[in-house]
Formats: sequence, C-alpha cells, structure tokens
Amino acid sequence: MQELLCDLQRALTAAWAGALRVHRADRVVSVEENYDRLKTTVKSLKPPPPPAIIQTNPDPTSAPPPWTGIPPEVLKLELAKSRFGTITIGD
Repeated sequence: MQELLCDLQRALTAAWAGALRVHRADRVVSVEENYDRLKTTVKSLKPPPPPAIIQTNPDPTSAPPPWTGIPPEVLKLELAKSRFGTITIGD
C-alpha cells in the first residue's frame, strides 16, 4: 500500500510539475482500537465450539439419566485416573 502511494505521489508531482508537500496528521483510529477490531474479526471467523453434552436429572434420588446419543467408544474413554492420592483429569 505504501509503495502504491509513493508511486502515485511521484506520478502526480511529475505530471503537475509541482513540489510535493506531505502532511502527516494524528491517527484517526488508535492502535489499540485496530487490534481490538482485528481480534473481534478473527473470533468471528473461527467456528463455534461444539455444544457441550449436558445431562440433567430433576430427581436426585433416582438413577442417573441415560447417556443417549453418545457413541459407546466415547463412553469408554478414561476421563480421570488416580494414583497415589493424586487425581489427573484428561491427559
């Protein structure tokens, strides 16, 4: 973009046979605002996370609700393990 503007300045200066005078004013948008807009745009381009599987049971004295819709291989995954009093969740 900067090279394009420089080429344009040179072409206009040569065509009009005039002196080039550059005036740089304050930024219209702050750097922080630019980064905030960039972050917002990037977040909007990312796909949303998959919905969490939430099971609720209105009666706490009854059996837990069935895990319908969850593949058996997922149900068999080890989510937490305990060794020597230390609990590790995940990997």
